[in-house]
Amino acid sequence: MTDKNGFFDLSKTCLTRRTALKGLAAGAGLAVAPGFVRYSQAQSSAPIKIGFQCHRTGIGAAYGRWYERTTAAAVKAINEAGGINGRPVEVIIEDDGTDPGRGAEVVGKFATQHKTDIVYGTLFSHVVIGS
Repeated sequence: MTDKNGFFDLSKTCLTRRTALKGLAAGAGLAVAPGFVRYSQAQSSAPIKIGFQCHRTGIGAAYGRWYERTTAAAVKAINEAGGINGRPVEVIIEDDGTDPGRGAEVVGKFATQHKTDIVYGTLFSHVVIGS
């Protein structure tokens, strides 16, 4: 399929059943895609709630400050650009104290109290796999 210089040589290609099926599948996907986009946009205009497990205290506090600043900058840029699929992003921050026990409590709080869509954070692995 490529010549000696690594460029595609389209003059020597033949249409195989596999190539035709790939083209049909790609065309069908493109034809159906606008319907999925309209459907997903119509779902909700509520903000996407993201739980941020931050090290504000404890041995990870120096890192936590920078994670919090970069998170705020990213959320600001995303929301100024129209959010994600038209939905604004809201970040809920909880301090885990760089402690495994507290880290587990924070994740539970995101799930039960704040009802976040997703949770991220923590640099230290012992906080992630804590009790």
